[in-house]
Amino acid sequence: MSRVVNLPPVRILRPGLWCVAAVGTVYTACGFIDARREVALIEKHRRRREESRSLFPLPTPSHASKIADLPGHTKLMAGLIATNLGVFAMERIMPHSYPLFSHVPAGAAAGGLNTNLTMLTSAFGHVGATHLLLNMYGVVQFLPPVAHSNTFNGDAAHLGAFYLSAGVLSSYAHHLASVWPRKLDRLIPARGASGAVMAIVGVFGMSYPNRQLGIILIPFSLPASDFLALLAAFETYGLFVGFKRLPLAHAAHLAGLAIGSAYVYFDAKRYIWRPVQRWTFRVYYKMYKKWNKIDA
Repeated sequence: MSRVVNLPPVRILRPGLWCVAAVGTVYTACGFIDARREVALIEKHRRRREESRSLFPLPTPSHASKIADLPGHTKLMAGLIATNLGVFAMERIMPHSYPLFSHVPAGAAAGGLNTNLTMLTSAFGHVGATHLLLNMYGVVQFLPPVAHSNTFNGDAAHLGAFYLSAGVLSSYAHHLASVWPRKLDRLIPARGASGAVMAIVGVFGMSYPNRQLGIILIPFSLPASDFLALLAAFETYGLFVGFKRLPLAHAAHLAGLAIGSAYVYFDAKRYIWRPVQRWTFRVYYKMYKKWNKIDA
């Protein structure tokens, strides 16, 4: 006689609404960061024009300004890696902080936190050193070329908004998969940046379809478009059939690939980022002129 296991329920609507609000907040915040950068450039050019008319030479750049002049995507990559390493170290020093960076779909009923925030924070928690190193290796390998793709054009604020939003949405995909087809996952803490990293891989594959990609320890490579299709097939099989010795978050991985691919295919830069960018710039520049009493 088979034994029926009573699993705790998983909420769907409230976490979904939270994800929509979180993504909107992330894009708006990053839009204001981008607007601040644009206004700073406008003011920098204005000051240079004024200084060029004076008899005093321009000051020599300091080491701090040289660091500030690093490409935005380089600072973003360093920030992401530092944050992930910092969370990893903090969890080893303060083990009670582990639940803050783990998302349990069933929440408090399964021993997790009764909060949707972990769908974001779990993207910075990792099971072990190998898990952390693999994800950070993916960030180092794929984020720079993606930053220079036609979708992002070196805009670190846009790339940061995409990365964080992909982390939230891929976590929600894992959350939904615990309802079906992987019901036992509702009891298991999910953690890791792999959903966001897979979204970056998805953008890479769509942006550079003919670039050769390989896998560590496998002595051949494939065009990025074929690699993307093979990876999607692998994650789909893992989601619906499963690999006994590979307990991966296949739903998060598959969602990340889909998000990255769709972002390029449907030109989300034009239909999502540009409107946010224009609106936040207008709002920020209006406030900036008011604060600094600039008439024109």
